[in-house]
Amino acid sequence: MIEAPDTSATTEYEATSYFAAMLDVLGIQDELRRVDGPFWNEGDVNRAAELMRAPVQRIHSTRLNIAKMCELLNVSQQGVPDNAGAVLHTYAFADTVVIYHALGGKGGTEGPLMRGVQYGLVILSVHMLDSLANGIPLRGAVEVGLGLEMTGSELAGRVMQSCHELESKLARTIRIVVGPGLLQMVEQGVALPQTQSKHYLAERTLSAEVRTYIRRDPIDGLYVLDYLGVAASIAGAQPSFKGTLKRALDFLVQQEEYWTRAMRLDRAEKYRAALVYFRTVAEASGAMSNTPQSRSA
Repeated sequence: MIEAPDTSATTEYEATSYFAAMLDVLGIQDELRRVDGPFWNEGDVNRAAELMRAPVQRIHSTRLNIAKMCELLNVSQQGVPDNAGAVLHTYAFADTVVIYHALGGKGGTEGPLMRGVQYGLVILSVHMLDSLANGIPLRGAVEVGLGLEMTGSELAGRVMQSCHELESKLARTIRIVVGPGLLQMVEQGVALPQTQSKHYLAERTLSAEVRTYIRRDPIDGLYVLDYLGVAASIAGAQPSFKGTLKRALDFLVQQEEYWTRAMRLDRAEKYRAALVYFRTVAEASGAMSNTPQSRSA
């Protein structure tokens, strides 16, 4: 018989405030639903494995890319004044990637609270654009709230529940929805009194910067991350940026046209909305020259 676990001993988890983000690879579930049993022989198994290989590879690529970006940022900030504790953690399950950062308590930021939030939004913005350039559309959500860090560096609690609700119920298309808790934190930071306090000054300055990372989506009025605008401000001067932007646009145009021809207008609309956003942001900065235009736009 299986021995029942000992529930008398409890693990002491420290509840604290976290910045958290949840990203989901768009369309993966539909692709995996094509893999249906029964699998009676080796040929059936091989065919199923072939169907799963491409979507699973995209999940794996997303995991590796965002983990590498977080690691590089964490290393680059070591020893930087006021940045102690602004460390981003990441893990993944199924087709979902999570980024989180402790805002207080053990392992939390010793400098401005908004510093870790800023880092997280920058990582998400660059990753969203890079992923599109590599043919991997993402949707997601960001929020702040109470959480518990479990063994194995995984996060649980209200902040994760909020991220999941925002991502699964509201994101819907290629965007990252910003939760009300984070919006409130930003506005409170901007409204800090203008004193000579170094802490207040840093928090207010960072909050004002982060507020420029957020826009209101004209489609439904939700607050979302302006990932293209942030990525352009961070990496727009790099020689590779226009190439990355063009590959992302090529992918969006190709997908919008493909799903339109397939009469999957719900799918086509997701890519059409992303194209409208790209053109709105990029045309204003002059980064759209010599880029493809959708025939159905």
